[in-house]
Amino acid sequence: MNMAVIGDSDTVTGFELAGVKGYAIKPQEAPQTLEKLISEGVELIIITEKLAAFVQDIAKKYESSATPILVEIPDKKGSTGFAENMVAEMVRRAVGLEAAGGKE
Repeated sequence: MNMAVIGDSDTVTGFELAGVKGYAIKPQEAPQTLEKLISEGVELIIITEKLAAFVQDIAKKYESSATPILVEIPDKKGSTGFAENMVAEMVRRAVGLEAAGGKE
């Protein structure tokens, strides 16, 4: 599987040591970098939560596609809660629950 990681330099370096192609970028470069990887046919893209917040519109276009698979991970500073909130919202929509703070 063709993989890449987008994130801060420490996160990227760790993945590069494991043989994954990495892109250490600034937040404003995230949309362009993600589009580039998608156009190159990268199937699995790992992105830090901080940068994922900058590519929400692009990610939504591929939600129902088999590829690319976008995986959001915490960066070296820890989780922002962004990925957790997105997963919780997807589960609520999938099971038909209201998105209002845990009401059933």
